[in-house]
Amino acid sequence: MRRRRAPQRPVMPDPIYNSKIVTKFINQIMLDGKKTVAEKIFYSAIKKLDEKAEDGTTGIQIFEQAIENVKPLLEVKSRRVGGANYQVPVEVRPARQQTLSIRWLVDAARKRNERSMADRVAMNLKMQLNKKVQHLRKKKILIEWRKQIKHSHITDGNSSFSLFGKKTISKLQNTTKF
Repeated sequence: MRRRRAPQRPVMPDPIYNSKIVTKFINQIMLDGKKTVAEKIFYSAIKKLDEKAEDGTTGIQIFEQAIENVKPLLEVKSRRVGGANYQVPVEVRPARQQTLSIRWLVDAARKRNERSMADRVAMNLKMQLNKKVQHLRKKKILIEWRKQIKHSHITDGNSSFSLFGKKTISKLQNTTKF
């Protein structure tokens, strides 16, 4: 049995954009405690997005929209029911949505082939904004689960979905985001 939850540490907003999401993104980019290097990477990526932006949008708006595009609505968790393990789709809490989207964006940027990390972050954010690239494998899996819930009756006969309420399923079937 677990004793208690770890207390959440408050995140200070960054000095330039006064945003906590930016601070979390910088912390995710950071390696070996080199925060100034991570800040330089992020701010130069935002400047590059500012230069390439059309329609009068700013780099920080592109960043926030890319975060929104990547956020998952569902995640799959293992549930043990009657001696068998089932993959049950569960709604994702908003804080976890944000954490997952930041983690996925930084991991995808690290796998790109541009010269500098700032170029990688900038191009990855731009691609996610335009939804041209869906190379996030985990989100693809969640999209497939959502399609199964929407287009079939897997929740009717499967006892593992008894943990996953009918209200939530109908709510997910009606959403258009994903």
